[in-house]
Amino acid sequence: MKDDSLPVMTIRDGSLLGAHLVADADLSIVAHHITRFVARAGHLLTPELRDGPREAATAGPAGD
Repeated sequence: MKDDSLPVMTIRDGSLLGAHLVADADLSIVAHHITRFVARAGHLLTPELRDGPREAATAGPAGD
């Protein structure tokens, strides 16, 4: 990662979203799109909302 970048943005609850960029990526364009993504979908990336589907997926079939 010597010449690469790792922009990180906070989400509402203090979670973080990062993106690994290769050296020739346009940081301003990527930052713009990360900002738009967090504004539109950040509410779906909170720990509480992420844990629900994960727990349901690992719980197994109903009645176990």
